[in-house]
Amino acid sequence: MVTHDMQLIADHAHRIAVLADGALLREGPTADVLRDEALIERAGLRMPPVHRIARRLAQRRPEWSAVYRSEQIEAISS
Repeated sequence: MVTHDMQLIADHAHRIAVLADGALLREGPTADVLRDEALIERAGLRMPPVHRIARRLAQRRPEWSAVYRSEQIEAISS
């Protein structure tokens, strides 16, 4: 799948490749690649919305720091 929709990727892909200007910047497990915020920015992308919100929540509740998929919200908020 090729898309700029980072939430779609976060929710469905197990591995991703990040490209910019025709060059492969990084490839690997989705969670690992999404931890590299500088890479995502360098590629001209934005972090998935769920991950952006979770990062803010993690300032008070550290367990939110690893959340990037929509399906993780129910498990962490229970």
